[in-house]
Amino acid sequence: MLLSAFLALFGLSGCVDISLPGERPISGGVTDKTDPKASKEIDSEEITEFYVDICLLGEWTPGRENQKYVFEIKKDEAGVLTASEQVTGLSRPADEALLTGLQEIIEEQELAKKNGVYRVTAGLPPEYQKVYFKTVYASGETIEFTVNNEPEKAWRKQIYLLFADWFQKQGDDALVPPKTTGTIDYLEVCFKENDVETRYMGIHVQEGKAIDGETYLFNKSVYNYGTEEEELDEYTLFPDDFYDRVSEILAKYDLRTFDIYSAMYGFGREEAAEDEPDYAELQIHVRYDDDRRLNIDTNDDKDKAYLKPLLDEWFAYFDSLLEE
Repeated sequence: MLLSAFLALFGLSGCVDISLPGERPISGGVTDKTDPKASKEIDSEEITEFYVDICLLGEWTPGRENQKYVFEIKKDEAGVLTASEQVTGLSRPADEALLTGLQEIIEEQELAKKNGVYRVTAGLPPEYQKVYFKTVYASGETIEFTVNNEPEKAWRKQIYLLFADWFQKQGDDALVPPKTTGTIDYLEVCFKENDVETRYMGIHVQEGKAIDGETYLFNKSVYNYGTEEEELDEYTLFPDDFYDRVSEILAKYDLRTFDIYSAMYGFGREEAAEDEPDYAELQIHVRYDDDRRLNIDTNDDKDKAYLKPLLDEWFAYFDSLLEE
């Protein structure tokens, strides 16, 4: 899709290799040096060398947007197989966990099928420039390819996160994508299950329903769509530390894949494209005190299962307030 969009932009849709040896590639032109004889199946699983330079859209490390990262695994001067990343300067002896994780990604994403591919479009923005991938195995087999125009490909993100998580376990979190943090100043949560909708939120009430003169109160409502009856409608005062407590609970959980401001938004979520349906059975609307927002609206069962521990902890706290 991205490739066709750029070709259309330059008026060169359908072009193949228009660059000749010694000539400068024409903007939008495709250089294709693919080796059709390269093996698409690799028998070995023992990685002895690895290299990839990848650009990922967004801020994957603090202060670096659309950065190209270079990950490498090779023997150092002492003959120790070492994993490194050039931009951050991270370097640690590679272990079986990293090598096994990398091989799992290669197999899951069927990267061997790209072996021998060299297909590059000229004139694209930096973040769409070519990526070189190479993996060498103990058997002497190799996966090697060069492509561009694919910054959103899942395998790139998976490899990045594999190294980020691995280096973090080694004691350095420099590659870990930042999480949205801060103090919440508004929260609304709604969850519908078996035709019963439970909602927690702050709400303005009339003077006659004020508590100790306060008209902005914390509310829990339960509505049964099956019977078309309101089963509960309770109010209580906000404790002074309410938003500190809900912020503290939220901070325990990794919601980057739900955060549109995160580079990891949608990663690993098959139904991410279905966000904000006309009616969402799970709604989490958060505003931080610096006006950033985190809005989750989903009907996906996997999303609900992932978010359930957060909801359970929040709901237990909310209900404790109403019981006082």
